[in-house]
Amino acid sequence: DVILTGTPSGVGELHVGDVVSVTVEGIGTLGITIGCQQFE
Repeated sequence: DVILTGTPSGVGELHVGDVVSVTVEGIGTLGITIGCQQFE
């Protein structure tokens, strides 16, 4: 189970070009780069 209760201190905004990664031990790492998409 995952329970989210808010934002921990020290966390800031994400900006274009920032990289977010999540590692699950024994499985691997997933990383994404924050980008900007404009829709017409």
